[in-house]
Amino acid sequence: MAWDEQNIAVLISESHQIKGTAGAMGYPLMTRQAAALEARLKEQQLDWPAIGTELNALEEMIDRALLGATDERKTTWEKANE
Repeated sequence: MAWDEQNIAVLISESHQIKGTAGAMGYPLMTRQAAALEARLKEQQLDWPAIGTELNALEEMIDRALLGATDERKTTWEKANE
């Protein structure tokens, strides 16, 4: 697994792919989370605990989307105005 091996190239590639796919599928919050993970992975000084936090948050969003949670598709504006 890329995380266990701390394989930066694979982690960047996969987070970038998820960012694009989530955007195309209408998951703006997941898109933003994938972008945050990708940005962390591109920092000069890698902060592995912070990267792990971003990755865990993204994995939770993916799991909820796979279970059909409709709130993942809400825009930031919709969430703010609930």
